[in-house]
Amino acid sequence: MNEEIIELFRLASKFFFKKYKATGGSQGQLAKEFGVTQTYLSSVMNGSRSASFELYNQIANRLYGPLDKFIAAGRNIKEGRDPLEADKRKEEDSIEKLMAQLTYYVMDYKRLQEELSKQKIFYETIIENLQSGVVVMDKDDKIVFTNRHMEKMFGMKPEKIAGTTPYTANKNIKDLELGFFVNEYAAARELLAPIYYDKIPVKLSDGKVMYNSGWIIPLMKDKSFNGMICTLRDTTLTQTLSDLLIQSLQQCPEGIGVVQQDADDDVPTAYFANNAFLEIFDLKELDPKPESTPFKEVFEIMKTKMKNPAEWEKTEQEAFENKSDVAKCTIKLKNGKTYQWESKTLSNVHQKLLGRFASVKQVQQKGKKKKGK
Repeated sequence: MNEEIIELFRLASKFFFKKYKATGGSQGQLAKEFGVTQTYLSSVMNGSRSASFELYNQIANRLYGPLDKFIAAGRNIKEGRDPLEADKRKEEDSIEKLMAQLTYYVMDYKRLQEELSKQKIFYETIIENLQSGVVVMDKDDKIVFTNRHMEKMFGMKPEKIAGTTPYTANKNIKDLELGFFVNEYAAARELLAPIYYDKIPVKLSDGKVMYNSGWIIPLMKDKSFNGMICTLRDTTLTQTLSDLLIQSLQQCPEGIGVVQQDADDDVPTAYFANNAFLEIFDLKELDPKPESTPFKEVFEIMKTKMKNPAEWEKTEQEAFENKSDVAKCTIKLKNGKTYQWESKTLSNVHQKLLGRFASVKQVQQKGKKKKGK
């Protein structure tokens, strides 16, 4: 509020508080009701401190009525008239009402500015402290913001990559290779829809390869592309461990198969089979990426290789349904070979079902010796 309005508010506060006090009220009660200290409330009411429009409005309504009429009473007091004379004047003649409305808009605008500024700082603090990289591009695909973690991940100052685009970064930053990330970015831009990418390699300027996962999210304005937000999480360690695990399983002489299953009745959507497993069931056509073929299709192909598919299918079906820790079955293949199938439940430390692990070992037929014996 400006100084004149504050003075009118002070006069009205003094007048109406006397009436309120006469009924047994006190500043302490008002302060408690408004959620402020008595000292602060007293300084606002006597005009020595300014306050939010909300508090001015609360005081006016509690002691008398709407803020515009409250201020009008203050003007009457200042000009030597009856404080309540404002109630008899026509509303359109009330200058105080216009002043109160203008004050409201000014105070509310300032309040919104303060809130927006606080929110901006709040969200910037969150983004800057995320343990994932965040990159923001404008409608021309130029980088306009990177958070602190991006510098930690890629070892590049924000100003070095500001203004570059995913399409030109390779040219502007020596030896940087974004590779498949650019393809995913272009796809999200074309579809104008968020895309999640996983385990995409990026070659850094120092020659190291970093695997990243995250989201590429288009920003829209009036149904048109207006920029992009990209998140990047370093999954290099996870990828390295995964590669080590896969290579270890590939070294096993017996067939190894692993399927993921989130719930008891879920059909597995992700699986792994080592080379020995693929060879046993003549599934080499699925190599090197068996996950590209739906599990149901693999399941059916495997049955066509067996003489006793019904027995094996029943064993595994019951194992999935009953969450059997171990399920065993002898498999006889059409090529004359016999294998011992054993599958086990995989679960985490919280006993949540993760899937099943199967090993397939050849059974040496009686009367036949292994080669070289």
